[in-house]
Amino acid sequence: MASRAWRRVARAGRSHTPDDLHAGARPHRRRARRLVLGLAVGLGLAAAPLVGSAPADDSAATAAGGVTTVNAAVDALTAAGDPVLFAAGDIACRPSSTVNTTHCKQAATGSLLGGANFVLPLGDLQYEDGTAAEFAGSYDATGWGAAKAITRPASGNHEYHTAGAAPYYSYFGANAGDPAKGYYSWDITGPNNSFKWHMIALTPNAACSAAGASARVAA
Repeated sequence: MASRAWRRVARAGRSHTPDDLHAGARPHRRRARRLVLGLAVGLGLAAAPLVGSAPADDSAATAAGGVTTVNAAVDALTAAGDPVLFAAGDIACRPSSTVNTTHCKQAATGSLLGGANFVLPLGDLQYEDGTAAEFAGSYDATGWGAAKAITRPASGNHEYHTAGAAPYYSYFGANAGDPAKGYYSWDITGPNNSFKWHMIALTPNAACSAAGASARVAA
């Protein structure tokens, strides 16, 4: 199950398995503070619609149209100096999985991440068990892995199929926060310090002691 840990991120459709694409976002109340969420959720073909000043098409016609929408939105917001974030969950199939037009599209969705300031994986990043071999053979071999330096992840239950989600924390290092705490936070600053968003990632599958800390943060 993909994590719902990120707060102050627009809600969007989500998938419980890495089979289907769902995409959608609604803008922040102050549209001057624009944020692109490229929601490549569930390993689908493309991500659309997007919020911001670039065109958005709710009809979700084709994968090619979705890619065009992503690129146009990123270009427009980059030119305006606004931060660009891509968020997704249920990202990578296990390395032995067969890639076809509807399944295991981690390479296709990873190719959409160009121009991002931050990438927010929203849980179940690597199927089936989040092992080190699975991360190395699938997630890391795509654009998702290439964007690791700008990634701020939140874990899901599949990461915890391996004790303590140790490979997940090892793979992302400090960007995944302290596994003993069950949460971490960071800031996004707008152009010319026009705004600051404080982002909080909660770890829903942490141990009981860490979960208590998560509950206090969420309160």
